[in-house]
Formats: sequence, C-alpha cells, structure tokens
Amino acid sequence: MNAIDPHTIQYLRGLSADPSFLPVLIDAFTRDTKAEISQMKEAYQCHDTQTLRHLAHKSKSSSRSLGAETLATICLEIENMARDGKGDLPIVAEKIRLMEAEAQRAVNELKAYGLQ
Repeated sequence: MNAIDPHTIQYLRGLSADPSFLPVLIDAFTRDTKAEISQMKEAYQCHDTQTLRHLAHKSKSSSRSLGAETLATICLEIENMARDGKGDLPIVAEKIRLMEAEAQRAVNELKAYGLQ
C-alpha cells in the first residue's frame, strides 16, 4: 500500500503551473511534520493532552491534504485518545512512534513525486 495517494498528487499538480509548487509543499510538509512529531513527544512526556490533541489534529489535516491517509488515520487516533483523556497512556507513545515511521515513509514517497 502506498503512503501517498497518487490521485491527490495529480490533483495538487493541477493546482499550479509553477514547477516549484509541489516541491515547496513537500518541503514544508517535511519540515512541519518533523517539528510536530518532536513537539508531540514532548507533550506526551509532559502529560499535556491538550497540546498533544492540537498537534495531532494539525498533523492529520496536513497529512490528508497531501494524500497521506494512513498517516492521517494515525494522527486521528492520537487526537481521539488525547481528547478522551487517554493521552498519557503507553499506547499513545507507541502511536507516536508509528506516526514517525509512517511520516518518514510518506516523506520518501512525496520526495519521489517532487522529482517527477
């Protein structure tokens, strides 16, 4: 299964004739996702479920906009756990690790699309 929906990439390419449009989006996603994961780890360690929920929601939205549906689903799970007061459970740490691995997979695929 692909980390990135190719139809979403096709749609994004159609939004602009500027050849740098997609690579700029990919760079921003890569940078922001890395920062958000780092902040989510910190929020988890500090038992800050509100920040964890906010970051998971933000990551979910950006993931969906670039076609990273599996990543968005993981973010949704973290968001729901944090919202339901379960943001400090060990399963959340595991979900964050899973999110980090899936984010790397998505970034690798996005970079390949950005070069095409």
